[in-house]
Amino acid sequence: MTQPAIPPSTLTNTSESGISTASDVVAPIQTQDNAGRSILLTGAMSGTLIHTLPEELLVQSLGLAIASTETPIEEALKLMKVCKRWEVVLKKVPRLWTKIDAKDGLERVIKAVELSETLPIDFRYTHWTGREDFHAFVGGLGDTITAAKLRSLTTRGTGLAFKILGYAQAERLEVLSLEGAETMSPGAWGPSIVSLFNGNPATPSLKHVSLRGVSIEVAPMQLSGLRSLQLSCLTEVTGQEIIRIISESPELESLDLFWGQYTDGNLRSNEIEDQAPTQLPALRSLTIENLPPRFARALLSRFIFPNLREAFIGGAAQDPTLLLGIVSRIPHLMERLGRITAEAKEIEILPVSERYPGCSAVIAGGLVIGVRGFPRASDGYGIVGNVEKAVEWIMGHFGFVDMPVRFSMSGWLNPGLMPMLQVFTPEIGITHLSLKPYAIDPNSWYDEQLELLSQPGQPPSEAWALPDLEVFETNIFDQQGGRNVVEIIRNRNSAASAGEDGAPRKLREVHLSMLGQGRWDPSVESDPDFKREVLEAADGTAVFWNGEQWIPDETE
Repeated sequence: MTQPAIPPSTLTNTSESGISTASDVVAPIQTQDNAGRSILLTGAMSGTLIHTLPEELLVQSLGLAIASTETPIEEALKLMKVCKRWEVVLKKVPRLWTKIDAKDGLERVIKAVELSETLPIDFRYTHWTGREDFHAFVGGLGDTITAAKLRSLTTRGTGLAFKILGYAQAERLEVLSLEGAETMSPGAWGPSIVSLFNGNPATPSLKHVSLRGVSIEVAPMQLSGLRSLQLSCLTEVTGQEIIRIISESPELESLDLFWGQYTDGNLRSNEIEDQAPTQLPALRSLTIENLPPRFARALLSRFIFPNLREAFIGGAAQDPTLLLGIVSRIPHLMERLGRITAEAKEIEILPVSERYPGCSAVIAGGLVIGVRGFPRASDGYGIVGNVEKAVEWIMGHFGFVDMPVRFSMSGWLNPGLMPMLQVFTPEIGITHLSLKPYAIDPNSWYDEQLELLSQPGQPPSEAWALPDLEVFETNIFDQQGGRNVVEIIRNRNSAASAGEDGAPRKLREVHLSMLGQGRWDPSVESDPDFKREVLEAADGTAVFWNGEQWIPDETE
C-alpha cells in the first residue's frame, strides 16, 4: 500500500516548549494487505505527532489500510485500539463500515452495521467465510440487517436472502448474488422454493443479478433494467421469462446463461425469430453454455450485440458442435465474433485452468469455446476430439487455417498429460507448448513424461509427438529435469536437421525457468555445465532463462 504524501511541515512539529508529548506519540502497528505483504502503519506517520496529522488525511490513510485486507471490519476495529483519536475518527466515518463480511464474526458484523449509521451496506456470507454455524449466525443476527439497509447481498443458498428479503422491499438494493447450498437454505423455517420481496417486483435500483443453482421464483420479481445477469441451473424460470428480462434491460453489459432445467413454457422459436432483432449496444460480455438448442436459437436470433468484446460458448454434454452449429447459422452473431477474433495472433488451448474451472478452453482473441471435462489419453478421441472440433471450427469459420496453436498448462499437471498430447491429430498443429507445473515430488511422473517429447513414439506409431512444435516453455526443478530438457532440444533439432521422413520441426525458441512453487534444486540455476549443454544442443535455437536470453560465449 502506498502511503499518501504528507506535507513536510507536519513531520517535525513539537509542543511550544519544543518537547514531544508522550501521550501524542503512537507506536507503529503491523498489518497486511491482500497479497500478504507486510504494511507498517503508524498514527504519527514516521514518528510525527498524532495531533498534527490533518483529519482528512488520517481518514484517507486508515481507509486504505482497511480496504487492503480481507476482513475490513476486523481491521477497522483493531485500528480503533491504537489511540483515542483514531477511535473517534473511525467511529464518525460511516462509509468505512459499509463493506461487511460474515468472516469478521457475528459480534463484529453487528458493530459494523451500527457504525455504518444510515448508509447502505454490502454484505457477504458464503460457506467458506462464515465462522459460526449458519443457522446460529442467522439467529444471532436478528433484525440487525434489514432489507432497507442492503446495497448488495452475496450469499450461498436462499436462507439469508429469504430472512432479510422474503417479506420486504429493498429500495436501495443494487446487487443480488445467490448460489446454491442446501445447508444454507431456509429448511424447516422457510419454503423450499423461495419468493423474495413478498412476491412483488424488485425495485428499479436492482441492477446486477446472479442466481446459480438456487430454488427461487424469478418471474414475480419482474426483473428489468439490469446491467448484468447471470442465471445458472435454475428450474423455476422459463425461457420466455429470460427473453423478457433481457428485452427490458437495454443497458445490459454482461449476460451469462448456463444450462439448467430451463422450461420453454410458451416460447416458440419461430415466433421469436419472426420479430425484428433487438439491439443490445451496451453488451460487452456474453456467456452461453449447455443451452437447449431451441432456446439457444431463439435467444441468439432475437438479440444483436454490436459492441460485443468477449464471448464464451460451451457445448452441451461436453460436445460443443451442436451449439456451435446454431451460432454459425446466425449471421449477425458470426459477424461480431469475426471482429473479436480478428486481432488474434494464435489459438490457445487451456485444459482445465483456474480461469475456466472444470472446462477445457479454446481461445482466439475475445472468443472462448469451452469443453467440459479434462482431456486424457484414456478418453481416446473423447474430450480431446471435442477440443479439436472447437479448434477446427475457429479455423474454418474465421480463416485461421495457418494460425499457430499454443497448448498451455500450469498448476498440478495430470499424469496423462503427455500421452494425451499424442492423441491430437496432425491437422491440429500445436506449435507452442507451455508446461508450468507447481512443485512436484522427487519421484514425479513429470520427468518421465517429458522424455516422450525427446524421441519418436513406440511401434506401432513411430511418429514424433507434436511434430510442428517450434516454441517450448517449462519449469525445471532438478538435475534430472534439466537433463530431460537438454535431450528434448538436442534430439528434436538433430532429427530436424537430418531431414528424415516424419521428423519434427527445429525448435525456434526454448523458455526455461525455476519459478515453480515449493521444491526445486537451486544448483541447476548456478551450474555452468547445464548452460553450456543447453546452448550446444540448441544449435541456433534461442534459449531464454527466466525471461533473459542466453547468449553463447564465443570464447568457450
